[in-house]
Amino acid sequence: MSNDKPIDKPLAAPDVSAAPAAARLRRTWRDLPFRWQILFTISMVAILASLLSGIFAVFDARSRAGIETRANIELWANHIAAKAQSIKDTTELQEFADTLAKEMASVRHVSVDIRDATGTTLDPVTRHVGGAEEAEAPAWFVELVQPDIQSRTIDISPNGKFIGSVVINGVPDDEIAEAWDLLKLLAL
Repeated sequence: MSNDKPIDKPLAAPDVSAAPAAARLRRTWRDLPFRWQILFTISMVAILASLLSGIFAVFDARSRAGIETRANIELWANHIAAKAQSIKDTTELQEFADTLAKEMASVRHVSVDIRDATGTTLDPVTRHVGGAEEAEAPAWFVELVQPDIQSRTIDISPNGKFIGSVVINGVPDDEIAEAWDLLKLLAL
C-alpha cells in the first residue's frame, strides 16, 4: 500500500456575483411579510398586463390606421372615378376640382390633388382636413404606428384623350391621433 495522498484538484472559483445576489434576493423575499409578497406579485402582474396591453394597442393601431386609410382611398377613388366620367374636356376640369373640394371639405384619411395634363396641380387643391379637437401624437409614436402610405391615381381621359388626373393619398393622421389618445387613457 502506498501512502500517497490523492492529489487535490484546484476548485473552480464560484460565481460570486450571481450566487450571493440571488441568495440575498431569496432571503429578502422570505423575510417580507406575506401581505407584501402578495401585493408585490399583484403589482408586477398588473404592470406586465399594462405593458402587454400597450404593445397590443400599438400593433392594433397600426393595423386599424392602414385599414381605415385604404378603405377611404377606395371609397373616394370609386366616387371620383364615377364623377370624372362626366368630364368632357379640359374646360370642365377646374369646375370638377371646385366641386370635389366642396365635397371633401372635412374628409378624413385622404388628401386629393387634381392635376392637369402637364402635371400642374389645379386650384383649389383639396387637402386633408383633420378634426381640430384631436391632439397630435408625438413623432416617435407616429413612426411606430404609421402604416404604409397608400396612393391611387385616377386618369381623366374623355374620349381616350388624357386631360388630367386625380391623385388620392392616404393620410392616417386622425387614426394615429385617436390611437394615441387611447394609449394615454390606457396608461392612466
